[in-house]
Amino acid sequence: MPRKYQMSWDKHQGRWTKMYKGQRFVVSCYSLGAELPTKEASGEKANQWWKAKKAEIDERSQAPTPGSSEALSALLNAWAGRPLQSDEEVAAALADLVDFYKDHPMPVAVEQAILGPEKLAAMKTGVEAILDGPNVPSERAVGKLVDTWVETELQRVRTGKLGLSRANMNRVCLHHFREWIGEHAPVECITEEKWLGWYAHLAGKVTEGTWESSHCDRIFAISKRFIRFLWEMRLIELPRNLENRSLAFSVGAKQIEVFSVDEVQKLFDTATGQTSLHILLMLNCGFIGQDVSDLRQDQVDWKTGVITRKRSKTRKKKDVPVVRYKLWQRTLKLLTKYRSDDPERVLLTTTGKPWIEERQDGKYHRSDKVASCLKYWLKRAKVEHSPRALRATAATMLAEHPQYKFYAQYFLGQSPRSIADKHYVKPSDAEFFKALAWLEKALGFKN
Repeated sequence: MPRKYQMSWDKHQGRWTKMYKGQRFVVSCYSLGAELPTKEASGEKANQWWKAKKAEIDERSQAPTPGSSEALSALLNAWAGRPLQSDEEVAAALADLVDFYKDHPMPVAVEQAILGPEKLAAMKTGVEAILDGPNVPSERAVGKLVDTWVETELQRVRTGKLGLSRANMNRVCLHHFREWIGEHAPVECITEEKWLGWYAHLAGKVTEGTWESSHCDRIFAISKRFIRFLWEMRLIELPRNLENRSLAFSVGAKQIEVFSVDEVQKLFDTATGQTSLHILLMLNCGFIGQDVSDLRQDQVDWKTGVITRKRSKTRKKKDVPVVRYKLWQRTLKLLTKYRSDDPERVLLTTTGKPWIEERQDGKYHRSDKVASCLKYWLKRAKVEHSPRALRATAATMLAEHPQYKFYAQYFLGQSPRSIADKHYVKPSDAEFFKALAWLEKALGFKN
């Protein structure tokens, strides 16, 4: 009985060929490892090769499971008419698709690719029940639950687990989600399709230039926290695409802004009053405005001229170092001059108030007079930098020094990164004080 071959033999070329799904596949006897370039010697090997190749092609061409991230990716590639190469291209294609179907009925195939047939059927049943049912109870309305989450954040502020400014930023971010989905919408409406639509809405804001990608990333993250909160309260099931990695925003590292030495001296020579001291504290001790406002009397050794403290922003974290800063002569002189009589705070405004105040009385209020004064003097000095760039300038200069570069992170009061820094190496006060003395001279504050 003659052998059955899966491929066609080309005797002129001495090779095997096969047409499959509109494509021709060719393999030579040499590639098959046949002893002789003949039909009989290579036929069985050709059958084995085609069996493996066909399985590979069939697996590659198999349609992705509806509702999976692969199905969504294939849908967006088809919508764009080409393979999408970056998160930005995916976001743009998704925003364009959602925008188009605002005014057009969405085909069932597209709905199933996004949700899957089972979830789609369940969602439609739920929508019909909502439309035919009674009004949504207030305790299950999105707006009411947003208020509950915001109050929980304020409780974390009261227990010292969260800063008031961060809690307010979280509230603002979540209100964007509430306004988009509708405060009277039932919590059950937060489905995979809604989450996809929310991402598309934010992606559209980035595409049109209304919001930066980093801002949308923050809003998206807070929305995700809120949905997990609802799940923990047993109010909803988590949307299956909540952690879909293709639904993300690219946030690049910000460019570090620094002063030149001439700009530092120009600003210092222009500024007057306590602002001169604030400039020195930012350069000498890596302070930001909050550190200036929070500096306590018990953190200053007036005899030795040393400030010992943790950064205000991270003072409650266990792994953040307590840093000892040796004050420059000018810094100590001005600090002594402007020292207040308050038993707690070293520095107060001329009216006896903290330099930075914040409160929550229905609305969030924050007054940062350190930044306001610095911005005024920066404008007067015609130096175009942000106040925070002073801290970055000092740290950058230390980091560029061949001997003192290891103290840049310590100077900033940041958590140690390496195992050695965390557990075995204690920074030397003597050498750090030398580093600060070098910085004083390098910045032009000591001859």
